[in-house]
Amino acid sequence: MKQRRAFFRGLLWASLLSIFVLALWPMPIVGPVAHSDKLLHLVCFFGLAWLAQLADYSYRELALGLLLFGGFIELSQGLSSYRQASWLDLLADILGVISYLALSQHSSIQKVNRCITAQ
Repeated sequence: MKQRRAFFRGLLWASLLSIFVLALWPMPIVGPVAHSDKLLHLVCFFGLAWLAQLADYSYRELALGLLLFGGFIELSQGLSSYRQASWLDLLADILGVISYLALSQHSSIQKVNRCITAQ
């Protein structure tokens, strides 16, 4: 149990660090990215919420931690000279977490989580 928890916590922290670095990486805007960017935010935070649950964080810790992380990314982007903060990005982050929390109550998601965490 402790090994599984440590593994998923390590994976979660590595993911958080990777996402933070990518969020601040200078990127040229090419083509219509407005909607696909929001979808990417939603999917990333859905995945982060899933990893947080697999790492045995409570729903409260998961939701609050990822909300703060999303806000920190937007604040950091707003302070950079080459990226800009977006309330819609933060909203997409929040919707990704809420989507996971809502779907995590479904029995098929719970079965998948049990299969992944079985030893």
